[in-house]
Formats: sequence, structure tokens, C-alpha cells
Amino acid sequence: MIRWTAADARATRFRIERPTAPLGDFSEIGTVGAAARSYADSSAVAGAIYLYRVRSENPQALSECSSPSIATASASRLTAPTVPAR
Repeated sequence: MIRWTAADARATRFRIERPTAPLGDFSEIGTVGAAARSYADSSAVAGAIYLYRVRSENPQALSECSSPSIATASASRLTAPTVPAR
């Protein structure tokens, strides 16, 4: 599970992204509502290492992406950097 803090009080949802292939481009793997501060990646393979980033969305725009964070699928918690406001 990845966790984050949000800087955008106007966020209507968060987009979670990770590369779908080693050294690949980031792609959206899920979204959660504005009140959520975590996401469980059900497609992750136990023991595999993944990069994740999060961005907020509000009615006017998407935020910049958070800095990528590394997580191992078996880890119980990953704390990502603050999601930038837009």
C-alpha cells in the first residue's frame, strides 16, 4: 500500500501512476477520491520492486506529479512525498 499527503485542498481525486514495464513510462493504474490518502496496488507481484507517483486533480487542472517513490510489493506501507498543488 502506498500513502501520501496532499497539498491541494481543492483536489477532487488522486491519480496513481507506475511504469508498466521496467524503465518504461509512467501510466495511470488507479484513481481514488479526494478523501483517500492511500492506494493498494492489487496488480503488484509480491516481492517485486515498483516506482509510484501520485498527482491530484481538481476542476481546473492536474497537479505536477509527486517525486517517484520506490516500494516492494510485500511492504506494508510506503510514504510518498507531498502531492503538489496546482
